Amino acid sequence: MRRLKLDWKESEEELKTLYLKEKDAQNRMRLQGLWLLRQGRYIRDVAAAIGCHPRTVQDWIAWYRQGGLAEVLRHRHGGHNSQRCRLSREKIAELKQKAAEGQFRRVQ
Repeated sequence: MRRLKLDWKESEEELKTLYLKEKDAQNRMRLQGLWLLRQGRYIRDVAAAIGCHPRTVQDWIAWYRQGGLAEVLRHRHGGHNSQRCRLSREKIAELKQKAAEGQFRRVQ
């Protein structure tokens, strides 16, 4: 197995910091993967560590080569084929208000 050759723009420490601060689960997983790659780990090992397919990690690498970190984080899973939300903005705001007031007790 050979090591990944990539022209990194971020240091290992920068990637770690971004990973730890990221709130979005999808971006957090990608940042963790890039951080592990930056440490010199193999694609297969990174995929196993974060629970995805090695091809997914290869996609992230291709996106990184295309446009850096911004390109990796720009891609959204399910973005093109997903359905629009059926709730109106007013209904969403109403539900958020009810949730903030504690009107929902549990989710089934």
